[in-house]
Amino acid sequence: MRWTVWVRAHTWIHEVGLTQFEINLMHGDPVAVADQAFLFKYAAKEIALKHSLNAVFMAKPIAGEAAARCTCTRVW
Repeated sequence: MRWTVWVRAHTWIHEVGLTQFEINLMHGDPVAVADQAFLFKYAAKEIALKHSLNAVFMAKPIAGEAAARCTCTRVW
């Protein structure tokens, strides 16, 4: 089965950690952006599982490694 995930992002940046990335979603309607954030996390986890990997959005899942996290901010 093939499907497309429509998540509008304006930046995808590789961070310090080997598999650490910063993905910034486009601003917009708060409910629509929240739906996109949830869909992105769900899709990332499902794709990782298909490759026998884990997609983690925790603050620091491995001690001694570069920190990562999933945050939501709102600029008024």
